[in-house]
Amino acid sequence: MSTLTSPRGKVEVVHCRRTESQDINCIKSLIRKFTEKLFGRLNIIYLLEKANLAITLCNDKEEIMAQATFLDYPNWNVAKQDDWVSVFRELDNEIPCTPLNTLFMHLFAAVDEFSVGCCKEIIRVEDHDDLMPVFMHHDTLLKQTYGEYFLAELIEAQDEENHAVVCEVGV
Repeated sequence: MSTLTSPRGKVEVVHCRRTESQDINCIKSLIRKFTEKLFGRLNIIYLLEKANLAITLCNDKEEIMAQATFLDYPNWNVAKQDDWVSVFRELDNEIPCTPLNTLFMHLFAAVDEFSVGCCKEIIRVEDHDDLMPVFMHHDTLLKQTYGEYFLAELIEAQDEENHAVVCEVGV
């Protein structure tokens, strides 16, 4: 068991467990507009059946606080489901990603008050130069459509409901 504190100071004692089929209705109630914008419209039942790992965070009253679902392929359209490894090798040949050692988050939903606290690091405008090569490697359309500093503008536009998060692979 661990203790979480929301940005507003609310404290919850929580524990993790594997997601169960009876959690589906509670998970659906955690999904917001920005969840759908980030992950798309999802069939939760199908997603949980296919998941390599599905974790639920509950408080001491067994109320669901958050849920994350991971599969062994990316949920964005950079490659076919069974051919994503070659795309990653093109990005960085030094990172030994395979379906056996890599999982991709296909859903994350949390109670509103604690959702911001679940992010490890909110990205800043200063991160622009580090992130642009990742975006530009596969698609220059965003830059052509929205201009050279589209990512900096997106980062700067963060507010209470819209957050940008960056994850880093520790090698």
